[in-house]
Amino acid sequence: LKPPRIQMSSRSSSRERGHSRKRRRERDRRRSSRDDSRDGRRGRKERDRREEDGREKDGREKKNGRERERMERRREKMEEKEEEEEQRMEDDERIVNEDDGDVEKKSKKKKKKKKKKGKKEKKKKRRKHEELLGDDEDDNSEGEKQEEEEAG
Repeated sequence: LKPPRIQMSSRSSSRERGHSRKRRRERDRRRSSRDDSRDGRRGRKERDRREEDGREKDGREKKNGRERERMERRREKMEEKEEEEEQRMEDDERIVNEDDGDVEKKSKKKKKKKKKKGKKEKKKKRRKHEELLGDDEDDNSEGEKQEEEEAG
């Protein structure tokens, strides 16, 4: 016949059963580390802890999160740079369009100089030129025309 038992805390009752606190702590640590390392998955305890505080407890997860944030920041910076570049290009295009006449004329002249022409094409060009200017410079330009034909 035993005296009526007083309800004790779980820790003291387990101590009565012969489990020291130290031993229990070691066993728990081993079990949790075993759970964590198995198949590279997170252990049961680790998962429970994460669910409790809703935070990333795993060091690897924290590192990945930081890397993810860094990559996002880098991506945002790149997008901003691209937008600025596009804006700059648009501004440059506007400036070129304002000066467009001069730029196009110069480039076309250079291209025409490189291209060799036959006598008929030269005569056509000459006629157009004379119509635009009038017959004022007719005397001088005939000599120049002959020199061009001899050279070309």
